Amino acid sequence: MISLIKFLHMLCIFGIIGIVSGRLFLAQRRFAELDHIAGRLDWTLIALLVFGGITGSLMVLPKGYQFTTPWIMAAFIFVGLAIILAAFALKTNKKPSKWLSNIAYGMLLVIIVSIIHDAVTRQTFLPLH
Repeated sequence: MISLIKFLHMLCIFGIIGIVSGRLFLAQRRFAELDHIAGRLDWTLIALLVFGGITGSLMVLPKGYQFTTPWIMAAFIFVGLAIILAAFALKTNKKPSKWLSNIAYGMLLVIIVSIIHDAVTRQTFLPLH
């Protein structure tokens, strides 16, 4: 069962990276017909972030870790920030403030890369003690 959860978690992560990269690419284009695609990608991103957080939390205890482990705490904090940023980018994706949306997607990419770094190295950039 843990293998299935891990597989779904990895699919979520790859989907999140793809959507954030795609949104940064779409932000450079000025085609009106892409706006409906961008809105769907934003909602899909929020759903994948929530589902990725759920599958990540389901893997903590079976893998022998505690929720108080610093890199796991950092991952939960970063996922929460990523959800807030994705919701902010969804709200600011209008014409006058599109640059705010682009900054939010750039920050999302940095957050996702730092979560992956923390999970691979099993330590955080910043001490949480």
